Amino acid sequence: MTAKLPFEALRTFVYAAKSGSFRSAAESLHITRGAVTQRISILETHLGDKLFSRTPHGIELLPAGDKLLNQISGSVEILEEALSSQVVNRRLRIQTVSSFANLWLIPRIGRFNQIFPDIEVVVQTTISLTNLSKGGVTADVGLRYGTGDYPALSSHKILQPSVCLIIATSLLNGVIVDSPHDLLYQFPLIRGSGDSEWDTWLQMFDVSQSQLAWGALLEDDANVLNAVLAKQGIGSVRDIYLADLISSERITVIAKNEHPEEAFYLVGNHDRLALRDARSFHRWLLEEVKKSPSQV
Repeated sequence: MTAKLPFEALRTFVYAAKSGSFRSAAESLHITRGAVTQRISILETHLGDKLFSRTPHGIELLPAGDKLLNQISGSVEILEEALSSQVVNRRLRIQTVSSFANLWLIPRIGRFNQIFPDIEVVVQTTISLTNLSKGGVTADVGLRYGTGDYPALSSHKILQPSVCLIIATSLLNGVIVDSPHDLLYQFPLIRGSGDSEWDTWLQMFDVSQSQLAWGALLEDDANVLNAVLAKQGIGSVRDIYLADLISSERITVIAKNEHPEEAFYLVGNHDRLALRDARSFHRWLLEEVKKSPSQV
């Protein structure tokens, strides 16, 4: 054996040997079972000998494994104690668009922190899914709005909000809206970046694009909502952001699509989503959705 044995592989070996299970070792170390297997394989390659045998009840140490455990167990424990003072809380990096982060996730994330105080949550806002397919180099999980089809990634539906056409109530001057048809010709239509919803609305109300006035092209729902509140026109926004504005009568919903094709999905590398912290976050999201009343 000419190369030094990697500490993480030795540490994984000790956890597996003491628990008698690769699965238990993976859970204790917050890694995947496949990562445990890979690290053990690295050790066996270094040593030129098998360390474990598989049994119907788990794994058992072979003579080479028993010898290694006796040699390193105490040293690994001492080194772990020395490193523990430098280890920060477990970190879960969540990547999503700014509108969902600012208007839905962040107002609720404090409840997650109360339930899981050992998990440090880092919320990153971005338009694209960056590096999630590479094992979470930039982020561990993503929350994205779409159809759920993300190549090389796993996805789980979280919530499917209705989509609403909205206008600042003060622009209506007390007029009761029977149909959005005429209003769509009267006011500029504010679009979100990558937003194909307007095609659906125009078909729904048989409106000709050639006679419409288009407003600004904005990045996401939060910006569209701000433009609507600034009386710049009519916007298309998910209903999960609207409850307070409707109850205060600052905006009026003039149409609602209760069955859009898109939804919000928890997205990530399959192994990352299987880890304990990601699973905890997934379960918490589903519970939060159950708590949220119908928005409109």
